Amino acid sequence: MQQLQHLEVLCHGNDSAVLHPTFFAFDKGKILISAQGTGITGQELSETLRSDHHIEMEMAYGDHALAMTSVCDTDAAMAALADALIAIDSSLNSAAGEHALNNGTLVFSLPEKQCEIWQALESEKAVCPLEQAAGQTAAEYIWAYPPGIPLLVPGEQISNGLIRQVHTLLEKGTRIYSDADGLPKNIQIMHQNILVQ
Repeated sequence: MQQLQHLEVLCHGNDSAVLHPTFFAFDKGKILISAQGTGITGQELSETLRSDHHIEMEMAYGDHALAMTSVCDTDAAMAALADALIAIDSSLNSAAGEHALNNGTLVFSLPEKQCEIWQALESEKAVCPLEQAAGQTAAEYIWAYPPGIPLLVPGEQISNGLIRQVHTLLEKGTRIYSDADGLPKNIQIMHQNILVQ
């Protein structure tokens, strides 16, 4: 992995766990590959590994792809992944620059809870254009898949940061889902807000 010039593998090759003092623990069975600054997304990296090298990633999100290993993986399988990454890396150019907004950072503040999830789910709902939804209370779940973790749950306030984040993820090729399947155009909101006491 030390041969990589553009891709980075977390805590392998030119990276070390020592460089990440905030890590509580490191699972060596998970291989996190960063494409940040290479001009490709994690999704594109994953698709190239699949189509050109017959290697399936566990997930891709933003500028990263995740490979999972197990006791069943052989030295030959690990060498095939390393060879594939070196081949892809040699075709990349760091001068290609960032592919997405926010320098690849996928962070925004946690949404504010306005009411309980059940209250939002059982409330009267309205469809609102996503671009006009800031300040409203969500009446549906929004999640990126993979990994499947919610970006917003019913009862949370929709922020401008969340709206930007949805657009950033879509630009990176991440699939965004919602209960009503209205994204990226629309989102279900509560018709009337029920604030938490």
